[in-house]
Amino acid sequence: MASQTTHSIGILIHGCHLQAEGKGFDWHKLVFGTAEEPGRVPHALELLFVYQKVEDVKLLFWGTGASKITLDDGTEELESQHTYRLATTTELPWMAARIGREAEEVLSLLQKISYIDKKTQNTSEEVRVAVKQCKKREIEVLISVSSTSHIQRCLTDLVTYNKERQERLFIMASPSATGFGDTLMLEAPHRGAQRKPPEELYPNVIGRKMLKLMKDFDLYVEYLEQWNQLTDDFARRLTVVPKSA
Repeated sequence: MASQTTHSIGILIHGCHLQAEGKGFDWHKLVFGTAEEPGRVPHALELLFVYQKVEDVKLLFWGTGASKITLDDGTEELESQHTYRLATTTELPWMAARIGREAEEVLSLLQKISYIDKKTQNTSEEVRVAVKQCKKREIEVLISVSSTSHIQRCLTDLVTYNKERQERLFIMASPSATGFGDTLMLEAPHRGAQRKPPEELYPNVIGRKMLKLMKDFDLYVEYLEQWNQLTDDFARRLTVVPKSA
């Protein structure tokens, strides 16, 4: 039997804005969740202790979430610092029990391999710093961990940057059980027999233009209102072909 090759591994826990909230979710649910529906951190610990050889994992990267919190004593913590503190104190016992490990064992490893990001302000910046930290530690495999509704963007940014830098880093993605709503992927038409509009009208091309409008909120809302109305107008003109046809 051939011997199994091992590789050095890094795990990137993407940050989550502390004011994140919406229908059926909040920051705590996204980041920690519950034993039945684990968020980003407990899922990362499961990857670390259950699905990988612990000794192969050299980095646990904690993203900033581009936000901070003011504590009762007036001091401020970045999202990455806040998440790490909770993960190594109040949230630690149940997360360790969930993966069948002693809290002291989990804590010891987190203290050894954690890198707490303090500067990045968005997902793109986050992945760039994470890749650089992997290179610094000669890590060969990076596993991206985020919510179900965010992981696609994380993976896209990671692969794009990794390709631009021509890094020899193997990228993987593993979503947690919690998310913040439906996520729509706008793919370019690619089937050979599929009718295609001009390339400048591809959904992904228009989608990128739309994202730029978010820099001006009032303009963005005005655009969405008109786009919604236009879509409804065209939907009323849509001819539905019976299945029997």
